Amino acid sequence: MLQLQIGFVLLLIVSSCLLIVAYRMGRSDRSSLAHRVDLIAITAPVAAAETVTAPPRTRPPGWIDEATRRLFCVGLPYRWGMRSGGGKILALATVAAAVVGLLAYRALGHSSPLAIALAALAFALVPRQILKREQAQAERQFMDLFPNAIDMIVRMLRSGLPIVSAMRVVATESPPPFSTVFALIAEQVDVGVPFEKALDMVSERLGIQELRFFSVAVTLQYTTGGNLAATLDILADVIRKRRAVRLKAIAATAEVRISTYVLGGMPILTIVALMVLNPSYVAPLLYDPRGKFVVGAAVGLLSTGIFIMRRLMRRVTEA
Repeated sequence: MLQLQIGFVLLLIVSSCLLIVAYRMGRSDRSSLAHRVDLIAITAPVAAAETVTAPPRTRPPGWIDEATRRLFCVGLPYRWGMRSGGGKILALATVAAAVVGLLAYRALGHSSPLAIALAALAFALVPRQILKREQAQAERQFMDLFPNAIDMIVRMLRSGLPIVSAMRVVATESPPPFSTVFALIAEQVDVGVPFEKALDMVSERLGIQELRFFSVAVTLQYTTGGNLAATLDILADVIRKRRAVRLKAIAATAEVRISTYVLGGMPILTIVALMVLNPSYVAPLLYDPRGKFVVGAAVGLLSTGIFIMRRLMRRVTEA
């Protein structure tokens, strides 16, 4: 009992220190950014011949959030849609670790090492799942807006605007995350990157197949010539049809998903009901070594079955 309390106290102290450091460093970066903006505003009327001393180099304001997301998303290829800050991520991880650790300690017969291991696992996995959900949501929002944005580009091309100007207009008129993506392409072009290379870089960074189609079509028509508006019009129709097929697959697997959730939740609800109505009936599962082995095997098999069914459904809906 004492070892577990000491472990949780140390975990809370370390997490609190990390939150304080992140908060202080974030305030420092914001003040540094404000200082640089003030320097630019003050030195703007200065004549072009005068030289202005450049401010000291500092890290960008969001580097703490990006570093925290990178820490919890090791192995994930794309992070552009994640929006949670470093403080929020660390707070969620700390709360999840404390809750899971306390519950595991009470449920597993005051086993300190196993409770600490489960708390560490929750500390790593809960923020990771939240960030993955944010990334998936951003990708869905992007795909919902993408065909309409292509139609907007087609109309501007037919009115005489070049493709780069059309993409700038889309970046300013569309809601995020679509505006963020096209603004990134425009920024790359502004700093001197060729348009084809900027489009290819952004499409690789996002990892969305439909955007890759758009990049290839625009690059080919931009370099070789041709009716780009007609090509993009066909591409928008193809993307809409792909999205319709994906939605039909999701609707077709709805029954399987509901069955997965019901079958996965029934054992948990049954155990909870028995613990409330007749605790002595399930006591051997919690305090007898053989019962702990049965519980561990059941949890492992149930988790494996749910994971396999989710993977099968995901492959169907993402095809």
